Amino acid sequence: MGTIKTVLGIEVARSSVDEGPAYGAAILAAVGAGLFDSVEEACARLIRTVDSRLPDPARSEVYRRLYDLYQPLYTTLKDFYDGNAAFVGDTMV
Repeated sequence: MGTIKTVLGIEVARSSVDEGPAYGAAILAAVGAGLFDSVEEACARLIRTVDSRLPDPARSEVYRRLYDLYQPLYTTLKDFYDGNAAFVGDTMV
């Protein structure tokens, strides 16, 4: 939870269930079976959180600034990496 909340700069809550993906699938199945009118209604009634954590604003700002540096690099280097992906993949085998 720590890294996610810091990188995204948002509050992160921990679900009360251990098998989140399976629980989510069961919620969607319940909606599909007509037990709830919408996914939002099902989630509001079925999902419980045990705790939540807020990010450290100063650390989140560092990640935001790093992302701002990354964005133009990605655009600039995308064609380079696309053009060399096969070579890099072949050398990693």
